[in-house]
Amino acid sequence: MMRWWTFAALGLLAVACIGTAAWGAHDAKVAYDCLNNGEYSADITGRGCEAHLGAGHTAVVPLHGPRLPVTGAAALAAIVLVAVVSALLVRRVRVSAS
Repeated sequence: MMRWWTFAALGLLAVACIGTAAWGAHDAKVAYDCLNNGEYSADITGRGCEAHLGAGHTAVVPLHGPRLPVTGAAALAAIVLVAVVSALLVRRVRVSAS
């Protein structure tokens, strides 16, 4: 029988992965909106999304979130962890009920 702390640790790890994936998805949306605004040209650089406003002016929208591969890996890990925790909890309930 697994201890309570195993479920807690796996659950916390799943929450951390979900948070990382959400953070990366939010930054991806900000970058997408910056690039596809229809009013000015923009580029993604190491500083973030640089919008070229004309007359030599540039506005920088910082992108601090994880990159796409990290976001995808975190989302995949979260899905796997949620499935594992759910299966273990169902198994534990069935074992304790019998």
